[in-house]
Amino acid sequence: PTRRSSDLNSLTSSTIPATLPELRERASRGDAAAENAIGLLYAQGDEKQSIKPSESEAARWFIKAAEDGSVSAQYKLGLLYWGGHGVPKDTNKAYFWAVLARAGGQEGSKDLAKVLSNGMTHAQSTAIEQQAEIWYQQHESGGKPKAGR
Repeated sequence: PTRRSSDLNSLTSSTIPATLPELRERASRGDAAAENAIGLLYAQGDEKQSIKPSESEAARWFIKAAEDGSVSAQYKLGLLYWGGHGVPKDTNKAYFWAVLARAGGQEGSKDLAKVLSNGMTHAQSTAIEQQAEIWYQQHESGGKPKAGR
């Protein structure tokens, strides 16, 4: 069974190793939960592992995790693009990732998607939603993201 990776503190040694080298090893195999955990380490910093907070490095790892199906990372990426933290501000990309996270059951992304779509034309939001559907078809065998990632 997979565990939600929405909070680094909820990770136990039985699910994902806590050290950066161990996480990088898992991430090198496309482990979305490990990629998301690395993003969290860079977003928050970790004095024990001498990791300084870096929005751009966090964004880089959240992008990998989001592309590998992490619903939690998809939501975080929506927030980063919305605010321009670690990535160029881009409302369209923010909405795209928020739509994916919302479809994956991430609760906070529902409000984010609503706020973002309110600033768009119907044609803009519809086009982005269609892009998200295509993304699902290309990335997920069942057409929907895996909620446990």
